[in-house]
Amino acid sequence: MDLAKSIVQHKHCGVCRKVCPVDKETCSKECDEEHKKSLRKRRTYYYLLWAMMAVFVAIMLIQIKFG
Repeated sequence: MDLAKSIVQHKHCGVCRKVCPVDKETCSKECDEEHKKSLRKRRTYYYLLWAMMAVFVAIMLIQIKFG
């Protein structure tokens, strides 16, 4: 018996790790909302990080030019 053939194709929810269909990222609406909230927080964090890096580079360039 081939184990790979006997297991139904599935994925695990990215939030709660329960089994979910292959075509979905999450298992329920609650997990989907939590996943979207997490993505928004991560996106905000990265935008803030890039903005801080840009300010740092600008300060360094100003310091080089006028220092």
